[in-house]
Amino acid sequence: MPRKPTERTPAEQLKIKTKTCQRMQKEVSAYESEVLLNTSKLNTMISSSSDPYDIKAFKAVLAESEMMVPDSKGRLGKVVEDLRVFVETQGGVEGVKESEWWGVAMEILGEGETVEKKEETNVEGLEDGEAF
Repeated sequence: MPRKPTERTPAEQLKIKTKTCQRMQKEVSAYESEVLLNTSKLNTMISSSSDPYDIKAFKAVLAESEMMVPDSKGRLGKVVEDLRVFVETQGGVEGVKESEWWGVAMEILGEGETVEKKEETNVEGLEDGEAF
């Protein structure tokens, strides 16, 4: 028999949404470091003239890791936006701002704004006047 959905207080909902954002931030960070590690390992394999099949297989592993970075960033953006909407709509409810998770949520929302601003077109390596 399915469980009945439990009614959560706004403070509990804030905690859940904040912890979800923290978990997604860790996931994004893990995928980004995995890409860097795998890129380094692939370069080592290429420079040491490893078996071409091993290199090809590892390129597939690297491509999969690279594919997960934008996916996890997209999911992070969704949960941060969900938290932002929750804070805007439920911030005045009794017990929400007094919750220990309010400060953490505000930090996450502050970081989310800087992450969104950072994600601009990378023009590194372009010559002056060169179109992209």
